[in-house]
Amino acid sequence: MRRIIMMKPPLPKDVTFDQINRILEVTDALALDREWIEIPLSAASPGKIHKLPNGKIEIVVDAEMPFDEWLTAARQQLRQVAPQTPSDGSSVASPQGDPSLPTDAAPAPAKDESVAETAQVIAKAVRYVKAKRGGDLAAIILAGSAARDAMTSHSDVDLLVLVLGSDNSHELVRILSRIVEIRYLGVSEAEEQVNTSLRLPIILRKARILYELEAAGSQLLQKAHARFRQGPPPLTIHEKIRLRATVLHWLGKAEDQQADPAIARHLLSIFLDEAMSAFYQLRGFWPASPVEHLRFIGPRDHGMGDLLQQAFTATDLSDQLATARRIADHLFKDIPAPARID
Repeated sequence: MRRIIMMKPPLPKDVTFDQINRILEVTDALALDREWIEIPLSAASPGKIHKLPNGKIEIVVDAEMPFDEWLTAARQQLRQVAPQTPSDGSSVASPQGDPSLPTDAAPAPAKDESVAETAQVIAKAVRYVKAKRGGDLAAIILAGSAARDAMTSHSDVDLLVLVLGSDNSHELVRILSRIVEIRYLGVSEAEEQVNTSLRLPIILRKARILYELEAAGSQLLQKAHARFRQGPPPLTIHEKIRLRATVLHWLGKAEDQQADPAIARHLLSIFLDEAMSAFYQLRGFWPASPVEHLRFIGPRDHGMGDLLQQAFTATDLSDQLATARRIADHLFKDIPAPARID
């Protein structure tokens, strides 16, 4: 007699947008402002619900539990985490100016003022875009360090505005002490660029929707996340050879200018930028932001990380050039030179 073993289907590791909407229905019922809810797109085991240092509530879906069962338990946890609205109605201002935000968060005093200013900047920027493009506005998406809650004193606020019809324009405005960079894209153009651009899937990876019409922003983020998981397109051998030639070109230029250290160091800085860009392309990684280059590359290629540290900290030009040559040899050790035809 054959015994049939019933196997439970594997649970998805990615949180779907339908699941996100169901979670937000729960938080809405508890009067929690959506701007103060963080829901990572990857589930984890175990899941958790807790407050972040900036006062927001992070909701991590459990990867092992069936979603309906987890959501029932999550509703009870959220009731405990959710702050009580003060009797006088006072609270922290949200990016939209909504007063129904957690008020018992206690971020570091130095950040309080910056967080409040960023919220005001975002709120004013949203009102500005709505007034300017209300007729054809499809979505307003917050990207960059503001979306990641990683703003510094010199950070800009980056908005991607989706519009009906065709557009591909930029605008810079100033709000309080911040520069706000606004990029306008038609919905169909944005979807096309998600498939072809090496930057847009990265930009949208941790983006947040501030406003949308008929899920235009949610659909774009879903496509961007899927594109990001696929990884950048692999290089052909001809593209690798061309990349090697381009990077070595700048190193050769720097070596040619050793008699003029200022020019040589300038050319060397271009070489290092090109070398780090080549690292991402050759290894099949999406490029990290400039401030993350060394932290990203070091753990993934210790030799490359050590050489870059040496190149950036060396004070003698000859040492810098020698290290740069070792970087090139390490990076392109498996890439042939262009074919000889003489």
